[in-house]
Parts: sequence; structure tokens; C-alpha cells
Amino acid sequence: MVSQRLQVIASMCPSQGNLVDIGSDHGLLLQLLFKQGFTSTLYGTELSEDSFQHLKSQLSDLPIKIYQADGLKKLPKDVATIVITGMGGQLIQSMLEIGQAQLGSIQTLILGPQRDQALLRTWLIKHDWMIIDERFVLEDQKAYPIIKAVQGKMKLTPIELAYGPINIQRRESDFIAWLKQESQALQKAIKFQDDDDKRRRLEWIENYVKHS
Repeated sequence: MVSQRLQVIASMCPSQGNLVDIGSDHGLLLQLLFKQGFTSTLYGTELSEDSFQHLKSQLSDLPIKIYQADGLKKLPKDVATIVITGMGGQLIQSMLEIGQAQLGSIQTLILGPQRDQALLRTWLIKHDWMIIDERFVLEDQKAYPIIKAVQGKMKLTPIELAYGPINIQRRESDFIAWLKQESQALQKAIKFQDDDDKRRRLEWIENYVKHS
């Protein structure tokens, strides 16, 4: 059974233009996109030899192109969409930073930072990427924010950097449920190290959840 997270990621991928999934793992997203009738070229990547060979075996019966590479290195020139999910925001940011020269012709980024969301959104602002869609999936008590960005300019408040401007607007049940967990974590953190940022976020969450 395909996870809700993968279904959401697939639903956010543009239907037109070639797509590469960086760090494809078992190739489940690529398989799902193919089964859903994705007509452009699909690419998958892995870094280590073992992971690459495993991915190769998983996709051997499908017309999906795979290659071994670190981050955005060896990026095919005809790619329009880059997907990077299942990693920390700092690692995703590092990949984008190192691979900036390859981003000029990219139309869409689909990013899934499992932590350090604010760091990644700050990078997007700095490098003229604009968030046009966000979804939030809470699966097995783990938070999976998904960001869709295109080239453009945007401004975000500190709260929007932390939690996502469209997540905040949408008020999805998974997002609210996760914010309640985040509130408890912030309360514990404040007991050990009090600071204005944590208190600001805690106050905002309590007010947001109260009116949801």
C-alpha cells in the first residue's frame, strides 16, 4: 500500500516536464508516478553503490532512467522538476547550494525537509524561489512537510519561516495535530533554555490551535 506521504508528494509533482528524484531510496515515488500515467521522462538517483544497485533492481522492469550521483551532480540537462524529500532541511539546503549552477533551467522544486524547515525556506528566499504550495502529512507520529517552489521572490515572517505560509493558511488537521506536539516540545525546551524565539513560537501556536 502506498503511503499517504508518497501520494501527497506525487500529487504535487507537475504533470509536464522531465523529473528527477534525488535520493530515490526504493524508487517508490518514481513507480507511483509511472503508474499514475506520468508521460515525461523520470530519473532516479542514489549515491552509494549498494543503494544504486538496489534502486536499479527495483526499477528494472520500468522505463525509468537511473544514475549514480551525489546531490545535483550529473543532473540531466532536460530536467524541469527536482524532488528532494526524506532528508533534513540542512542537507537539502546544502545540495541546492552546491548545485546552484544546475538550477537555472529548473522550473519546480519539490522539497520535503523533515527538520530545519526555517533554514530551507530562508535559503529559498535568498535565492529567489517562491513557495506556491505546501502540504503537511503526519504519518506514524512523524511530521512530513512538503514544499513546492518555483522561481520568484517572496517575503516570509519568522513564524511563516518556521511553519510554512500555506500550511498556516490551510489549517489541515495533520498540521494542527503536529503543532500540538510542537507546543509540548517547546514547553520542555523552554524549561532548559529559555529564549524569545521559543516563547514567540509557543504563544503563536497556542493562539493558532485555540482558533482552529
